[in-house]
Amino acid sequence: MMLVTLQRIVEGVNKAPDFSMALNTMVGQVREALETDSCSVFLADNDQKQFVMAASDGLRAEDGKPVRVDFGEGIISLAAQREEPLNIADASNHPANKKLSDTNESIYRGLLAAPIIHRRKVLGIVVVHQSVARSFSREEEAFIVTLAAQLAAVIAHADAKGLLVSEHSPWIHSLRGLPGSAGVAVGEAYVSRPEARLDEVTPRRSDKPIHEIRKFRQAVARTRADLKELSMRMAGQVPDDTLAIFDVYQGMLDAASMGDAVENMIKEGWRAQTALKYVVEQFVAQFEALEDSYLQERATDVRDIGQRVLMHLQNRQRRRKPLPNSFILVADEVTASMLAELPREQIAGIISLNG
Repeated sequence: MMLVTLQRIVEGVNKAPDFSMALNTMVGQVREALETDSCSVFLADNDQKQFVMAASDGLRAEDGKPVRVDFGEGIISLAAQREEPLNIADASNHPANKKLSDTNESIYRGLLAAPIIHRRKVLGIVVVHQSVARSFSREEEAFIVTLAAQLAAVIAHADAKGLLVSEHSPWIHSLRGLPGSAGVAVGEAYVSRPEARLDEVTPRRSDKPIHEIRKFRQAVARTRADLKELSMRMAGQVPDDTLAIFDVYQGMLDAASMGDAVENMIKEGWRAQTALKYVVEQFVAQFEALEDSYLQERATDVRDIGQRVLMHLQNRQRRRKPLPNSFILVADEVTASMLAELPREQIAGIISLNG
């Protein structure tokens, strides 16, 4: 069972589109799988001669600053020096222990640390904490050691791509893009991601077409209401011809456009989410195949609408962390509806990875 869980976690890390996201997702899954109190990943910053906490579920810095451990100090460095796992029942009494200042580490006793090694080079440490003073089992130790070995290739690949190289941090780096407008903007990065993704939908069938069609129509109705609200919010802020994009979005939801195609697939025995995925992906492929660059870009709008309907099909609520007073919007694809949802006066700049 543990092997299956480990395989699932490693596959998730390998498929994650973002390195930081992969680590943050992984530590949470490991903590849950081992039923422990904390899981953290520290990466080696050889320039600063420190191990820097890159992701953690359970271990927190009280001041919000990165948690750093100098090379040669503490149990984390000891695991790196020995290049072997350390399984300690009560780390607080270990002679090599050095308290991580300004963290909640003092609430933990049991500790399991495994070095992440690639080609005889220590890239980091996986650390698991437990509030109860006890040694971890052989099975748990084997789990973490195997995970560290799998992580080594992922981190080495990220390092080769430049994701770990920086003057101050092992996972921040500079990117050069194409400027959309002149000038300089400074602000905290705010990454916007869709609440639901069509590419994550697992195709499934259903023998209740009437029920699925009803769910789809309700989701479309809620999406229409969202778009109407966003359009009203943008009124007066952008020219009317730009605001017309929301009318286009509404048109995409019409029966003659996307609606009938989805419902026909539902009648063929597919769940509403699956039918929506197939239809939207077909529309996207058709737009992307066109030679006109403007029409190609409409594929983004189709995908945006499809994922908004999917969000309501999955009964998800729009969740947004507190926004900085001034921020740089970062997204895989920045859409009109995304901009309409954010306070215009707080957006200092926009970075779109595509489109």
